[in-house]
Amino acid sequence: MRILITTSTFPIRDDDGLPRFVFDLASALAKDCSVTVLAPHHAGAEREEILGRLRVRRFQYAWPAGWQVLAYGAGMRENLKTTRSARLQVPAYMAALTVAVKTLCRGRGFDLINSHWLVPQGLAAVLAGGQNRPWAHAVTVHAGDLALLERLAIGRRILNSIGRRTDLFLPVSSGLAQRLQHLAGRRLPCVVQPMGVDYARFSQPADRAPQPMPFDGRFILFVGRLVEKKGVFPLLEAMAHLAPEFPTLGLVLIGSGPLADSLRKRAAVLGIGRRVRFLGRRSHEEIIAYLQACSMLAIPSMVDARGETDGMPTVLAEGMAAGCRVVAGRVEGIGDWITHGRNGWLAKPGDAGDLARQLRTALIASDDQIAEAARQTARRLDWSQVAGYYLAHFERMLQTRR
Repeated sequence: MRILITTSTFPIRDDDGLPRFVFDLASALAKDCSVTVLAPHHAGAEREEILGRLRVRRFQYAWPAGWQVLAYGAGMRENLKTTRSARLQVPAYMAALTVAVKTLCRGRGFDLINSHWLVPQGLAAVLAGGQNRPWAHAVTVHAGDLALLERLAIGRRILNSIGRRTDLFLPVSSGLAQRLQHLAGRRLPCVVQPMGVDYARFSQPADRAPQPMPFDGRFILFVGRLVEKKGVFPLLEAMAHLAPEFPTLGLVLIGSGPLADSLRKRAAVLGIGRRVRFLGRRSHEEIIAYLQACSMLAIPSMVDARGETDGMPTVLAEGMAAGCRVVAGRVEGIGDWITHGRNGWLAKPGDAGDLARQLRTALIASDDQIAEAARQTARRLDWSQVAGYYLAHFERMLQTRR
């Protein structure tokens, strides 16, 4: 089977801290198939390279290369909100992506395209294929793409245009699947399929502990973009609630984003500035070390002002594989995998008081049964199993088309 995977985010270097779930999925699929990944170019990146078994192609959408600002960085959504030049690059990005898909498919004859995100990738594959596309088409729906279409007046029209030329939708959570069908106003071919985790990599002891060890090893860890839907403001409020009872407890935030300065100021106002460390982006090896050293992992996802929330944060599976005590917001994909009090704890989204209560419960829990249950859950999400599910979906699609 020859597969083309299209994505708007992909690691540029192994240690750049960019989301790598598409890379991990593609690498797992490449053990049994021929896989090419098409991603946007970035200044300093190779236009074409071989990574393990993967062939990677990056399309350029602005000249010179340093002017490309729509993809990467804080993410497409944040770039569009904060950078006028990013908004101006949308038409060029769509055109370059569509041409790149068409050119690659003409030259290599792929059996199937797996588009990650409905827009722009899913839409570009539809435009490239036209009425008589020779390939099967599957779209993996993550969250932000669907939220964008829900906000657009023509969102339903765009979704149904994609749907007419798509064989299967693969939302990463049950909540996304329900929203997808509701927006379409009709039944779309749909199977819930979460992203995965390299279980062996995250469950085995890290080569070394974080250097230096923060807060004498007693700290809550957050890993993610510093944007509203990640719930970091309520996390700071919850930390302020916990501070008097746990005077040596710290909070470590790994990630970057547009709210970084505002979060620092809020931590100072709450009187916990010295208890919070902003580490910015870190390599995945460093993140593994922090996951294995923390007292617990906080994933306080919530619904932001624009109605957007997480589909299934990849750090959820990573933290569970590392045996973390996980406290998370009760939203969409998180609720698919955490059973409150059994393999983690769930808090009301955006409720700092309830988040503080659940964090306290996790801090004082005296046994490791929940952590072991979390590991067992993560085993079911190992990339080898997730890739097997993807291949089974793809085989059925191809058989149906034949």
